[in-house]
Amino acid sequence: MKNALNATTPSNVIELDKADANIARARIRRIFQFLDAYVQLRNPVVRQITEQPWTLWLRDLPASPSVVAARSREARRPLHFQGPSPHARALPSPPQEIEDWLAPGWDHLGAEPAIRDSREVTEEGRTRTLRFDEERARTKAFEKWKISRSAWEATERPERAALELFERLYALHGQIEREAEKIELLVGDGILGWRVEEGGIRHPILLKRIELAFHPETPEFTLAETDNVPELYTALFSASRKVDGRMLQNRIEDLEKHLYHPLDPEATVYLKGVLGSLGGGEFVTSPKELEGESDVPKLMRDPIVFARLRTIGVGSTIKSILEDIETAESFPPSLMRIVDSTGIPTPPKRRPRAKPSTCRPTRTPASCSQEKRTSSS
Repeated sequence: MKNALNATTPSNVIELDKADANIARARIRRIFQFLDAYVQLRNPVVRQITEQPWTLWLRDLPASPSVVAARSREARRPLHFQGPSPHARALPSPPQEIEDWLAPGWDHLGAEPAIRDSREVTEEGRTRTLRFDEERARTKAFEKWKISRSAWEATERPERAALELFERLYALHGQIEREAEKIELLVGDGILGWRVEEGGIRHPILLKRIELAFHPETPEFTLAETDNVPELYTALFSASRKVDGRMLQNRIEDLEKHLYHPLDPEATVYLKGVLGSLGGGEFVTSPKELEGESDVPKLMRDPIVFARLRTIGVGSTIKSILEDIETAESFPPSLMRIVDSTGIPTPPKRRPRAKPSTCRPTRTPASCSQEKRTSSS
């Protein structure tokens, strides 16, 4: 895709040294972040994380060797997932002496096997009732089989969950391939629970773009870092009268300076600062404490990967420009005049080109003036 910032002729672009480029980049980024927030305000803002098209709480990751999660910015792959074996381990078969005594559903994962207390049998034309506990051997066989079944379930449950996750990621990857212009993937943290004038909020506020890559030869999925800078999801609450806009702007500038990653433990201090900018609130540690709606903002660390719909039209263009800003080494003069960066050169004004004289060198100035008056009349 052609860089939206440099889509001009070379003579119309200001070349900057590294220090000036960083200053210009920061100021231009703020302009387009403002425009991005404005577009989000003009479009419905998703305030509930459950309303996003795809979510994965990292606390719910299966305890499987095929799933590796990283919790720091140093890891270029926050989530590494290798496809589990397609062959599930078979459930241990029950001993023959108890097989007829098991209640239906004993072979379902997660079901507690149950025994019927009694059953009717017919022997030599006569029907009688047998009780399970009449024979000690049956009781012992059942208890021994339950132990082996529990061990099987302890290892099989996370593998089944990993397989389900693999299938979810595969479906998501296909959707992103088909609708790359409409959907994007993010990792977020700082779950805010709050009721503002526009409605209830339960959504992460510190976000970072990531990408989903599939390696069919393994097979495996990786959720990898991108060059996009972290963002504060201010559209959730920026229109609220409860928010101090000046303090919120300070938090945005702090994020631009330190680039707090949603998976960084150090981001806790930053998130507490954001909470203070919202008028103060409570930093909680349990998802249950965020249930319901509260007039007092509540915030907690609970990282999540989720997909969201890209803003179409102008919003998509602004997103593309924000991505280009991070790699651009030069900027159009129109943007440079807006940001008015001290010390950054501006293009020199061009003097109007003089019209060529019609006088020949052999003519005198007086005769030239007389000729001009004659031609104008």
